[in-house]
Amino acid sequence: MLREIKKLEAVSRKLEPIAANREHWNKTVQAYADNFLDDFNQHTTFVVSEDLGKNILDFPIEEVGKTIEEVLDCLKENVDTPNINPASGGHFGYIPGGGIFTTALGDYLAAVTNRYVGI
Repeated sequence: MLREIKKLEAVSRKLEPIAANREHWNKTVQAYADNFLDDFNQHTTFVVSEDLGKNILDFPIEEVGKTIEEVLDCLKENVDTPNINPASGGHFGYIPGGGIFTTALGDYLAAVTNRYVGI
């Protein structure tokens, strides 16, 4: 059993990226977030989209991972751009922290440190 646990531990370590990957991902995600925050006010609360973001179905989950750039391009084209923009000041559907940068930083730290902050 110990041998099996060690084997599974080696597999699970693949989920922990090395520092260089983390740095690249942090910079890339931060650039995406900055672009979103700088650009989203130019859009209305609802962006009409012919495909309604359905192209995300053509982005399969596979054994070999995709680059962060591919993932963020898919996110932008299929999730963040079309349809409702909950980060817009014109969206009043519910009351989350939506679009508030400092709230996002708090959520990020809670996720990274794996703390349950819903209490």
